[in-house]
Amino acid sequence: GVNPKTAKTIATINVEDENDNSPYFVPSLTAFEIEENTAIGASVIDLSCADDDYPGTLNVKRTISIAGGNVGNAFGVSSTSIQGKASLFVRSRLDLETLDSYALEVNCTDSGTPPLRGQGIVRVSLSSVNDFNPVFEKKTYSAVAYENASIGDILLKISASDADVGDAGRVVYEITGGDRTGVFAVDRLGGDVFLAGLLDRETQSNYTITVMAS
Repeated sequence: GVNPKTAKTIATINVEDENDNSPYFVPSLTAFEIEENTAIGASVIDLSCADDDYPGTLNVKRTISIAGGNVGNAFGVSSTSIQGKASLFVRSRLDLETLDSYALEVNCTDSGTPPLRGQGIVRVSLSSVNDFNPVFEKKTYSAVAYENASIGDILLKISASDADVGDAGRVVYEITGGDRTGVFAVDRLGGDVFLAGLLDRETQSNYTITVMAS
């Protein structure tokens, strides 16, 4: 109309954060090694996940869990935190001879609507601990040697096995008794007992030597 009048007001528009970013692990793939005798309850690594939604909202409150690959329920995660951090710990006894590695699938889930999830992989390899003693195939061994045998001639083969895996299961042989003059020697890795000196029946007609496997 004539001489129009106006009025003004202020409108405040708040933009609400939408849960449009999935959490993600940092890093997405983690690999490490622990000893098979690691104590139950021991923390072995810290896990962390991030979320790019607006800080302080439910969209960034994150929890971490194990989703797969946890054979025998071997591992667990500490009480989850809204900061997206947790510690992976040993939940049950580990045994390299039964299973030597784990590929854990871990989830990071936010609290938005609907909740979004990111996934990561944690690879845990076990290193051997010397659990077992070597065992000889026989309790005693015997052989006949002629006194004209040559140095280096193999007289017998001894054999022991070890149920450990890797270096801990490698058997090494050593003569520890009964051969004061060094007439005999043993292949440390192969177990062949051979002549290292000359035999003389008139001097000594028999020997009883002790071989140790370690």
